[in-house]
Amino acid sequence: MKKLIKNVGKEKLVVFLDLEGTQFSHELICLGAYKAKLKKDGTFSRLDKGFETYVKARNHIGRFVEKLTGITQETLDQKGIEYIEAMTKFKKYVGRDFKKAKYVTFGNHDIRIFSQSELISGPSNIDLFDAIRKNHVDLARIISEYIKDDKQNSMSLTNYCKLFNINMSGNSHEALSDAKNLAYLYNAVLKNSNIVGTEYKKVLENAKGMPRPIQKIMKKLRDEGAVDQADLERFINEEIKGEKIKL
Repeated sequence: MKKLIKNVGKEKLVVFLDLEGTQFSHELICLGAYKAKLKKDGTFSRLDKGFETYVKARNHIGRFVEKLTGITQETLDQKGIEYIEAMTKFKKYVGRDFKKAKYVTFGNHDIRIFSQSELISGPSNIDLFDAIRKNHVDLARIISEYIKDDKQNSMSLTNYCKLFNINMSGNSHEALSDAKNLAYLYNAVLKNSNIVGTEYKKVLENAKGMPRPIQKIMKKLRDEGAVDQADLERFINEEIKGEKIKL
């Protein structure tokens, strides 16, 4: 996908990220990540060893988040570390090229979690968050331009993975598992332009504001595989004169 390649740019190191945060204050409570070196076509051959850390929050996790993620206060008491320590360890995992790396997330909420943690726990002062914010790539935003559900809404990570026949790792809302699933989705999007193309035709056909003759062209192209100038002329005449005209 041209737009995805453009957003990643020429950087060779990509870090796939997933964060879990508290229900109300949106503080970081778990960070999962996988890094990979990209090939010339933008895909990767394998993922590096993953990184995961639990982070102590200043505020309550919230019952909804506890049920969704399985992370409880007891989890954080036993495994959690301070936010600054977590960011220091994460920076070490990414490596010396952390300022050049691209950081891929599914949606923009992960950046908000970082921002809230920087605000509540205090700035980490290791310039990693600045690099993440500067080099952030929202895979969900890019994919949703080309692939939507039947109601023209963006889809969940799980449903995108199902569309590309990805065998998902772990359970949904497990940070490390979702980071891996995100990475596999990234690769699948670049390797399966046929699936993206087929889904994009549906998006164009049903796009709000798209002129009806063009919608009909897209539908005929999807159903029959070909259109010509006569089809366009017929659909235009149908729109203008309000009746079907044989050409």
